[in-house]
Amino acid sequence: MIAILRNKLYNGYIVSGSAMSPLLQELKIIEDRLFMQVQYILEQHEAKNTANRQIALTTKNKTLLSGLIFCAHCGGRLTSNVYRDSYTLKDGTIMHSEYTRYICCHRSRNLCRCDG
Repeated sequence: MIAILRNKLYNGYIVSGSAMSPLLQELKIIEDRLFMQVQYILEQHEAKNTANRQIALTTKNKTLLSGLIFCAHCGGRLTSNVYRDSYTLKDGTIMHSEYTRYICCHRSRNLCRCDG
């Protein structure tokens, strides 16, 4: 899958070994801007333990900052936690609400005595 995302053929170049032909518009499937965005995301995913990483390792979560921000108390990563609540109104209808919050990963797993 990653080999397909890195292949310049979809961006309109014919590559053979280290030689690369100029851009051919009739072969172009992906726009230049989108191709460069994919390359940036792939580079960020490879830099797993650097402070310069600006994109989370996984992007399957609904919260944007999950895995990118850290606890001020213990330094652990903050992950998202979903709280679901249901309550009954005066007219008898049941309302459901869902809240997303950030919580320290170490605190949620009792890995240290974090109070953050």
